[in-house]
Amino acid sequence: MLAASDRLARHSREPGNETLEEVRGFYAVPIGDMLMFAGFIWLGYRHRNHPATHKRLMLFATFALLDAGFDRWSVFDPYPLPLVNLMCFGPLVLATMAYDWWSSGKVQRVTIWSTVFLLTVQESRHFLGYTAAWQRMAAWVAAHMPPFH
Repeated sequence: MLAASDRLARHSREPGNETLEEVRGFYAVPIGDMLMFAGFIWLGYRHRNHPATHKRLMLFATFALLDAGFDRWSVFDPYPLPLVNLMCFGPLVLATMAYDWWSSGKVQRVTIWSTVFLLTVQESRHFLGYTAAWQRMAAWVAAHMPPFH
């Protein structure tokens, strides 16, 4: 949270090529990633006595952290982040579903719900970041974040 908030504060003071609205809107991306990761880890911990469910939740927690890495690949530079997410995570969740089908003859419910949650959060956070409420909250965070040097 501190690293994402520090980045927001630094870029808000000196936006560079991006507008202030874009800088504040992007703040929703790392916050969404961290909340998804924490949610999957918490659910995985709660289901630690059910190995199949636990393993899939831990896998999706890892998927939640891959967003930053995928976005840094230069091959994806011409594409908007929501499309990059679909291009990168679509095959990963399809491979997980294929493994479920191969190993148990059906797609596990936890895989389906985790896929829905992951893709919904990834796609909706881009729209959330440009809402007036998010912009106000991000401006408040940027104004109150002490600078790290």
